[in-house]
Amino acid sequence: MGWITKTLNATARARAGGEATTRLDAPPALPAGFPVPHRGPRRITLADLATHSSGLPSLPPNLLAGADPDDPYAHYTLDDLASGLGETTLATEPGSTYAYSNLGFGLLGQALAFDAVDSMLRRRVTDPLRLTDTTTTLRPDMASRKAVGHMAGQPVPDWHDHVLSAAGTSMYSTADDMVRFLGAQLRPERSPLRAAIELTQRPHFTADDNLRLGLGWHLSRLSSGRTLTWHNGGTGGFSTCAAFSRESACAAVMMVNTYSEQTATDPRPVDALTFALLGELDVS
Repeated sequence: MGWITKTLNATARARAGGEATTRLDAPPALPAGFPVPHRGPRRITLADLATHSSGLPSLPPNLLAGADPDDPYAHYTLDDLASGLGETTLATEPGSTYAYSNLGFGLLGQALAFDAVDSMLRRRVTDPLRLTDTTTTLRPDMASRKAVGHMAGQPVPDWHDHVLSAAGTSMYSTADDMVRFLGAQLRPERSPLRAAIELTQRPHFTADDNLRLGLGWHLSRLSSGRTLTWHNGGTGGFSTCAAFSRESACAAVMMVNTYSEQTATDPRPVDALTFALLGELDVS
């Protein structure tokens, strides 16, 4: 399901409550030896990580060294992450600029449950919402149903990741589970995670006149005056997009087993089709 996983992990963060180490304004609590980069007068906070405003780069600087192009995260270890953080320089001061960062969300997951992100996500989000097919580990019955990913018309292997998985590099799901997840977004009052869902959808950072960031979610202002809440994503061989509008009580998700890049001027086909299903084509 790719980067849509970030919305699940943001929900887990929202459920963490008011403990001192998990408040939105708290810095990520990582073990000694994992230096969080800094720049300017204040430290990176969990809110910065969840809204892509931390100043962190998209990826750790040492991620691709020796990586398998068909499975680029599989070799990366916690020791590599510690080393990579020591080599990382922030592009901007925390809380000042929107710049999408898989590294940032990977750190968010580690800050919530160091080296135990998968079990934390099950406990806090997928089990309560009954997302039975949303996991980083395929059960035998899931493996028999799993689509094969493709790039340029050729089958490619799945990605695997044990360090930055909160970013969405190795999460599996189904359309049924994602429809159930979006149903909880449309009607959080019917969900056991109402407070957390409402918190993720609330604007926490303004990127520009047309885009604000919730926790994990992108909030686009439309010409109709409504807000479209969305996230897209992709890994090697797969592309996804999920979007909803609470004002119009509509949601759509697309999950396809081919990967396509977004150009500078046009959205990916899967994104354009998802927004068109909702009757919204002016998403920035």
